[in-house]
Amino acid sequence: MKKTVWYGRSIALLACCSATLAWADAAAWPQRAGTRAAVEVLESGAIPALTRKAAEGDAQAQLTLGLAFYLGKGVDQDWRQALEWIGKAAQQNHPAAQSRLGLMYAKGEGVSKDPAQAAKWLEKGALQGDAAAQYNLGILYLGGVGVGKDPAAAAKWFRAAAEQGAVSAQFNLAAMLARGQGVAANMTEAAQWYRKAADRGDLAAQHQLGLLYLNGKGIAQDSVEGLAWLNRAAEKGHLLANHHLGEIYENGKFGVKQDSQVAAQWYARAAEKNFAPAQYMLGMFYELGKGVDRDSSQALAWYRKAAEKGHVLAQFALGVIYEEGRLTPRDQIEALGWYRKAADKNYAPAKNKVESMAGTAQ
Repeated sequence: MKKTVWYGRSIALLACCSATLAWADAAAWPQRAGTRAAVEVLESGAIPALTRKAAEGDAQAQLTLGLAFYLGKGVDQDWRQALEWIGKAAQQNHPAAQSRLGLMYAKGEGVSKDPAQAAKWLEKGALQGDAAAQYNLGILYLGGVGVGKDPAAAAKWFRAAAEQGAVSAQFNLAAMLARGQGVAANMTEAAQWYRKAADRGDLAAQHQLGLLYLNGKGIAQDSVEGLAWLNRAAEKGHLLANHHLGEIYENGKFGVKQDSQVAAQWYARAAEKNFAPAQYMLGMFYELGKGVDRDSSQALAWYRKAAEKGHVLAQFALGVIYEEGRLTPRDQIEALGWYRKAADKNYAPAKNKVESMAGTAQ
């Protein structure tokens, strides 16, 4: 029987990532450091005086008391009480309170989720210059949540927050500039914003900056600098950075000497953290004895882990394995099942297999 070849690359080395849709917790941002610190050291004995001050209409006391209830510091955690006190401060035009109130409506904390209310309060805070509100408002516009989907507005608010030093906003702005999403594509400016976020320790930005240096996109090509940034992100656990280092060592790119053992180590680091593309590659390495001792059971196990996460090449690989009996006894029904999973993702080789095997699997 002629053996089917399925080996392929699962990720292009220069991956142009998308902006993240993760919320930013206003209380944890640098602009909120003073308030957060005050809440963290609150003890139950301080609550009565804070409550009196809040009841007298002091907006900062209202916000601090609201955050105490939100975090359960000095009082039992109670998001409804948090919403009430933070809402009072927001009504007094306190930008940090407006930012927090908008986020609570967005996440449904102490109240049912209400995207329209979230957008209303985040915009109030954003217009007053609160960086967390600006970032979170950008998230709403990017996803079309509570407002019409508007990438240009998202980029505008990400830029406003980024210029205040908000790392998440710096990353998102860079990603949008790289993709030309809501703004004119500008790789040079994208690289500058990735660098700002990378210098502040953002792992995704460090990974992207490394790729830009390696490929000379928006910045002068520099393999040493690129590899340094990839290593920095990978050592801190960024899965795609681990995977890309595996690719680089596997293929001997960017001045790195080809080394299958080192490649296998990088793939394994990502695979053990459930990163499906790396699991697929590690399965291939164990099947071929590439950088590791040949091990059919390990190969089959890693292919299956990736396939069960929906990795189309791993699903097709399992189809081939069961059809041809490479690592396990032949099983045409099992093979057809995996081919169908891959075919459902419009993978053409799998579609061809399903057509040729339909009605013949026993």
